[in-house]
Amino acid sequence: MTRYLNYDDENEYFRNLIETVSSDDEPISDDSVASEDEEYCSNHDSSTEIETETKGESSLATTDFYIESIQDRLTRERDAKKTDEIEIKAFLGFLYLCRTHKSSHTNLKDLYATDGTGIDIFPKTMSRIRFLFLMRCLRFDNINDRQSRREIDKLGPIRDFFETFVINCKNAYTVEEFVTIDEKLEPFRGRCGFRQYMPKKPSKYGIKIFALVDSRVFYTWNMEIYAGKQPNGPFKIDCSSKAIVMRSMTPLFNSGRNLTTDNLYTGYELAQELLKNKITMVGTLRQNKRDIPPEFLVKKELYSSVFGFQKETTIVSYSAKKNKNVVMLSTMHTDDKIDETTMELKKPDIITFYNLTKGAVDVVDEMAAAYTTARISNRWPMVILFSVLNVAAINARILSMSTKNPPTQFKSRRFYLKTLGLVLSEQHRNRKPQGKTTYPSTSKELEITNIEPPAKKLKANYKRCVFCPCNKDRKSRFMCQKCEKTLCVEHHSY
Repeated sequence: MTRYLNYDDENEYFRNLIETVSSDDEPISDDSVASEDEEYCSNHDSSTEIETETKGESSLATTDFYIESIQDRLTRERDAKKTDEIEIKAFLGFLYLCRTHKSSHTNLKDLYATDGTGIDIFPKTMSRIRFLFLMRCLRFDNINDRQSRREIDKLGPIRDFFETFVINCKNAYTVEEFVTIDEKLEPFRGRCGFRQYMPKKPSKYGIKIFALVDSRVFYTWNMEIYAGKQPNGPFKIDCSSKAIVMRSMTPLFNSGRNLTTDNLYTGYELAQELLKNKITMVGTLRQNKRDIPPEFLVKKELYSSVFGFQKETTIVSYSAKKNKNVVMLSTMHTDDKIDETTMELKKPDIITFYNLTKGAVDVVDEMAAAYTTARISNRWPMVILFSVLNVAAINARILSMSTKNPPTQFKSRRFYLKTLGLVLSEQHRNRKPQGKTTYPSTSKELEITNIEPPAKKLKANYKRCVFCPCNKDRKSRFMCQKCEKTLCVEHHSY
């Protein structure tokens, strides 16, 4: 029996998710996060496996090692203080809080402004100088043997970190029946040996990453960075589209799942290879493929379809526009059924299914762009870090929502990211020295908001209010803290 999504509720589910992916679900009416939500996030910290173990522990030793190497260049010892796991978590929390306020590309001086336009949570979390120092010093590999590793691996500075993250993503979740593979481009214009130019992408230049995503819930399960042609050695691998698909799907072999691909990957040989490993495939075919019979490329009546069958493989040519055919290949469908919900368009079920599942990677990309942690950096490993943070937050929220009785507020991505950022940075905020204050003082805040400081009681006897007329003879024991003038209850500010 053919397996496919052709139910009204399934179609509506996917359409709504794809159409509303970049919009915020719920506004946040309060700057504070409920304590029960923070407790839930701490107890059910889905991101602990995905984020903290990967980022905190793996980069801590290498970052400290780099800080030691530059201590002699700085005049003050405190400027090169070593970091620890708590501070690294706070650093990540800082990035997530920037993501919540959509201020990832905002000048840090604006976030730390003391004229009333800044955001208090940032200076309370970490000083601006310290944040910039960690941005500069964060490392994911040992700088001593980096050069020797670069001779055989372009991804040497980030490989261990990235692969550990991918393994954690796989261990934390089991994908459902339908998955999608596609490429995405992380924007970057700096120096990088494998930077790609993709004119159809909004950013044009960047680092290409292949992603395998759950087509239903948009969980990113597997990723691979495209490093181009590697030097001779253990990391030189086949980067053809067929090889990339086979490597990504290997952990899912013999599971009966379906893979949706675009015309960059779809081919008859790949479909048969996957079918041998009990993986079906649905995808579009480029019309220059030799496997397509000539009858499927000729002009035909608008909205008409031509089907072809060979063992467990189905091919269909659909006339979507005048003089334009769309050719699809499927090892999941075995009939020529037309989707009746498409009315006069008369689309085959193969095309309906493909349209519902093809955009999973693009949806994740749009979700990441809506609340991105990426800050401007000339170091390409930091671009990978920001990409990992974006994916980790999306995956962690999916895991949190899949638990029993999750907080209803987590339906809002912004609320979840805010809670995650506060939880990660809470321990560091609470241990800050009491004598040092990096955020505006109370008197400065009162001056900014034009609020008079509260009055204090006089130790001496009652005195006449300076604002009341003499005939009232109104006396009081309150005086202004700023000008030390006596004020009655009516005129003093609370």
